[in-house]
Amino acid sequence: MVLFVLWQVGRAVRHLYPGEPVHIRRAYALVIFVMYAFPLVVFTAYYLQEWQTLEVLRKGGTLVSLLLVYAFWAGLAIAAQGSVLIFPVRVAGVLVRRLRTGWSAKWRRVESWTILIIVALVIVYVPFRMYYDTHMVRVEGIEHAVDGLPRELDGLRIVVISDLQADEFTDASRVRSYIGLVNAQRPDIVLFAGDLITTGKAYIPFAARAMGTIRSTYGVFACLGDHDYWSDADSVRAALAGAGINVGVNETQYIDIGQSKVAISMGTQVYGIRLAREDLDAMAHDAGAADLALLVIHQPVTNLIEQAAETYHVIAAGHTHGGQIAVSVFGWRVTGSMVETRFISGFYDLDSALVYVCNGLGMSLVPVRLNSTPTVGVIVLRAKEGG
Repeated sequence: MVLFVLWQVGRAVRHLYPGEPVHIRRAYALVIFVMYAFPLVVFTAYYLQEWQTLEVLRKGGTLVSLLLVYAFWAGLAIAAQGSVLIFPVRVAGVLVRRLRTGWSAKWRRVESWTILIIVALVIVYVPFRMYYDTHMVRVEGIEHAVDGLPRELDGLRIVVISDLQADEFTDASRVRSYIGLVNAQRPDIVLFAGDLITTGKAYIPFAARAMGTIRSTYGVFACLGDHDYWSDADSVRAALAGAGINVGVNETQYIDIGQSKVAISMGTQVYGIRLAREDLDAMAHDAGAADLALLVIHQPVTNLIEQAAETYHVIAAGHTHGGQIAVSVFGWRVTGSMVETRFISGFYDLDSALVYVCNGLGMSLVPVRLNSTPTVGVIVLRAKEGG
């Protein structure tokens, strides 16, 4: 993608300004250096077992990490976004020159200016959008009508959060701000879709204590995520339980609200441990008789969600981070998470069920976000008229 964008920019400049000015070649060299310096340093450090160098890059916060890590990911995002916008311009150019040979010279000029304008806009847009998505949090809400919902459950507020992923990038002040935003929604029930921390055990106690400050009328119910298992599932589970969080492993718990019974199932669906159909069926069987059935899982696997929608009124998940790095193709968001599931981000109506995939707060592998603002989801249940 980087080479494609450089090739198209160079081609456009040479057409508009014949020859190849020396500053263009210098710009090429700078871009190539920025894009390949970071992976080169990482691979070299691994080969030489320079773990201290890798730790510096992982933690960030230094001029080196700013120049290497953030410049690399910003450059890659610019190349990706630029590529998907330049490509149709080039295709249109080929078609125009074949169908209208007399338009060739004029169109080449239009095409060249269009490509340069696209690249200039992307260079401005991506860093600003990346900064916004990495540092801001958005509350997104919906009212969901449920057939047969008891009147005493009308107005029940369910808040969904996920992927706290406390680490060097998602620090204490950011986590506390996130929890404060959750409390501001006045939740009756909070569903946490896993990934308390990113890696290691250092942040487990703090992150669990932060979760323990959530003020929810009927409690916080959680499943574990991939990073929790990769770190130490037992430690994460114990820390959350010690903070007053209800943590479940393929089990259903119940709360009574007036005369109504609410079932909350917590399933384990991560890379290393799959939620088997029989386990989902067992949870659904237990939850099916309740007045309201809720399910929280980490990974929103497509067939799993579709099966669960046969029983549950609300299904909450996380894991995708909204794609974390997503490019916009004429309003259509494209991200690697599309390979895993069709449930990427936000609210989905599935038969009579409402599916919500939370973008979460933290980050995985990449220390930035693009077109995937962190979210807190708020679902207000309503009794369906005539239901």
